[in-house]
Amino acid sequence: MKSYREFTTRELVEEFENVEIQILLSCGNEEKLTELAKLKNVLVVILSKKTEKIDDFILFLDSEVEAFLARKAVLDKEMKRITAHIKRRKKTKETLNDEIIPVIIDTIGHEGKLKTQTTTYTKYEAWASAEYDEEKIPEEYKSVKYVPTINVAKLRKDTIAAQKEGKTVKGCSVPMVYRIRRS
Repeated sequence: MKSYREFTTRELVEEFENVEIQILLSCGNEEKLTELAKLKNVLVVILSKKTEKIDDFILFLDSEVEAFLARKAVLDKEMKRITAHIKRRKKTKETLNDEIIPVIIDTIGHEGKLKTQTTTYTKYEAWASAEYDEEKIPEEYKSVKYVPTINVAKLRKDTIAAQKEGKTVKGCSVPMVYRIRRS
């Protein structure tokens, strides 16, 4: 049999519960009760030490989460900076294509064309994007997009209220769980 120190926390809890059951069943046998009480105390000490180690690990995990959040904040800031660079480059390209190159074609091009060593630019007429006043547009051109969403907060609240009354809300359940508050 392996030592209690090698047991997992779950195995220790199971062993503790087994010892408590044995204590209840050993009424009158003082020698066995004394032995089981000592064993129970050993298990309490070991479980307490395991709990301290778990607490240390939880604190370590908290620090790791904070470190990752800090990295994420730095990366988010960098993504915003990169996105701004991309936007500026696209705006510059748009300005060159829509304003500068057409003026150059008009100035030194021939019949709406300008040839360079690498590219031929051709100026042509095309339809632009529609410009409209939404309030003046006829109804036949308007459409309504229906996107169903779930109000999770209200659903949870109503489901809890229903479950307290022994009823249900179709398609939803809110199970009871145990939480731990660290203080």
